[in-house]
Amino acid sequence: MESIMHPLGHTEFSWSSGFNGEWTPSSHTLFSWGVDKFKHVYTHLISEMDSKHFDLYICGNHDFMDGERTVTNWVCPWQPTSTAAIHALASFVPLVPGNLLVDAGCGDGRVLIETALAIGCYGIGIDISLECITCANTIADREGLSIRFVCGDFDECPDEATEAKCMYMYLVPAALKRARKLAEKLSRNGVAIVTYEYHYSDWSISKRDVLNDLVMYELL
Repeated sequence: MESIMHPLGHTEFSWSSGFNGEWTPSSHTLFSWGVDKFKHVYTHLISEMDSKHFDLYICGNHDFMDGERTVTNWVCPWQPTSTAAIHALASFVPLVPGNLLVDAGCGDGRVLIETALAIGCYGIGIDISLECITCANTIADREGLSIRFVCGDFDECPDEATEAKCMYMYLVPAALKRARKLAEKLSRNGVAIVTYEYHYSDWSISKRDVLNDLVMYELL
């Protein structure tokens, strides 16, 4: 039985549809950062990460690497959360200074970084892409933020995630299903589970932001 609710259609995954042998990364990945300084100070860093990530995960091209590296458990394209949804997340949860926010499938870390800068939250981000995690850690370190980014699969999420206020996920259906075990574990520990665009249809919803397509689930 299908257990994933598909998005409303206001976002199209630029790397997951319409393959014609000529895919290119979408330019919105850089400019959807809500904090203006990231559009300028970190332009080169984010663009370089975007290009490398695309080459490795979509095209399987390892030429830019020092030696070959293969990825066997990658199931989700990198599509950043919209600026509007990042801003809405804080009041939706709600988050306050000192809260711990987890982002499973964090990409370049913009959800955690922008939330930390705006509210003063701590963060844990996990992603299978070494390129995304390297970029995220670089920005967080330069900004002096208390965010831990981990390169790994969902079952490698640090144990301290059980102390979080919320775990956020923007994942395609295949990845969302793989993250279910982690989501249920954290929910049993009182952690609010929030999804964006793709949602669990067999998990009772506690509240929903229709405008920004955010869903929070009942605790287990």
